[in-house]
Amino acid sequence: MKEQKLKRGILCLYIAMLVQVLSSVYNFFLGYSAYREAYKGLAEFPELRAQVPGFTYFGISTMWTVGLLVLTYFVIGDLKRGKAWAWIGAISILLVTSPSFALPASIFGLISLLDQDVRSEYLAKLDVKL
Repeated sequence: MKEQKLKRGILCLYIAMLVQVLSSVYNFFLGYSAYREAYKGLAEFPELRAQVPGFTYFGISTMWTVGLLVLTYFVIGDLKRGKAWAWIGAISILLVTSPSFALPASIFGLISLLDQDVRSEYLAKLDVKL
């Protein structure tokens, strides 16, 4: 039972990351089209074209997604090995991704990882008494 809930939590982490990647790709293309239209609008002001920031926002949002993907990769790997820090990392990732389109997967993953059996195992490894 405990292993099944842990597998569900890991599956929810995968789904949350897939949603984050798809959302990042969508934001990139949507922002790029808006950037292109704004750049066309500046055709009559060439001195202002050099001041348009470009892809600074896209770089930051892409780095956020890539950082979250790398962190999730290591968290899932160590969660399968039973490391206690990975349980805290998985809960943190699911909480961070919850205010997005990944809300259902995040909530379901949190319910699975915060189950009494799973929680008691990892809290015992952390030597935390609640």
